[in-house]
Amino acid sequence: PKAGLCYFEKGRSMVMTGLVKIVTDDKKRKELWEEWMYRHYPQGPTDPNFVLLRFIGESATVWYEGEFVHEII
Repeated sequence: PKAGLCYFEKGRSMVMTGLVKIVTDDKKRKELWEEWMYRHYPQGPTDPNFVLLRFIGESATVWYEGEFVHEII
């Protein structure tokens, strides 16, 4: 369940670490569903191959003004 997210743009970066959980709530899956997704998941928002992941951040490291800043979230 451990996960990481990275972001980089124009010399700025952020790395977050934390946990990831599978979202099993069909109401939330339907809420976030968009029509273009049918191309990949033809059975719609309840397609067993359509999975939502919830990232829960625990810490972040940011490159800010020439220095790394580390924060516990």
